[in-house]
Amino acid sequence: MIMHNTPCPPKSQPARSIAGFSMLELSIVLVVVGLIVSIGMTMGPDMIFTGKVAQTRDQMERIRQAIEGYAMTNNRLPCPDISSDSVNDGVEDLGNITANVCDANATGLTAPYDTGYLPYTTLGLPTNKDAWGNRIRYAVYIRSSATGTGGRTPDLATDHNSDDGTELSRTDFCTKLVTAATSTLATGTDIHVANLTGNRAGNNSNSDCTTGMKVPFALATSGARDANNDGNKFDGSNNPGNSYCFDNPDRILKQYSEEQTSTDLANGYDDIVAVESFPVLISRMNCKNN
Repeated sequence: MIMHNTPCPPKSQPARSIAGFSMLELSIVLVVVGLIVSIGMTMGPDMIFTGKVAQTRDQMERIRQAIEGYAMTNNRLPCPDISSDSVNDGVEDLGNITANVCDANATGLTAPYDTGYLPYTTLGLPTNKDAWGNRIRYAVYIRSSATGTGGRTPDLATDHNSDDGTELSRTDFCTKLVTAATSTLATGTDIHVANLTGNRAGNNSNSDCTTGMKVPFALATSGARDANNDGNKFDGSNNPGNSYCFDNPDRILKQYSEEQTSTDLANGYDDIVAVESFPVLISRMNCKNN
């Protein structure tokens, strides 16, 4: 007798395996995805802002080093670029080097304050715009007369040799730097950074422009937006071209939403400021050996 082995029919698979996910599992996945998207939408703008702040601060540091290098090569600081946004050539506007004047004085700004935009082309830099596309402002210490109040120096951007009025020398520039550094701050005529007052992390983190520190040059950008909602994209004390005072670089950045009180909005601040100190520049120029 011949036996035939008949295979057993395959067992039917449960519907759950065929479908891949149960309704419960699918619901859990959708909830998790929703939470991730919600967190991303909440934190995304803050992360972008923080990233651009870090990018701009790094850029400011590279600019500061480039200006130091320019001073070491030319025995003076560069003049600002005063070209319009449509021109934006990035070339310093140097009027007459033997007349102690940058062309910025001819733009209606209050002399002897020299300010304008960063002369990035003169410095060999690729751009003068920050991470938000704002042109970076640049201000340089200037005095209209060597016999000014307190015996301060003339313009550090176009100061000529005191002997013959034409040759730019390291010794002469060092003398001017040391003189400027050791003279008393005149807040009405000297570019300076303000001291911070109050709680740096709160609404009272403002700048006191009646006190502070003189600087050879300052850099400022208005940041992401008009954080204090006053119609001027620069916040706090920063108003390059109409003020000698710059906010302290350590001032806390704080952007408020429209839901905040009018007091909160008035204290919003997202400018980024970088400065060079006289002691640092004097050291970089190796002035002690001149």
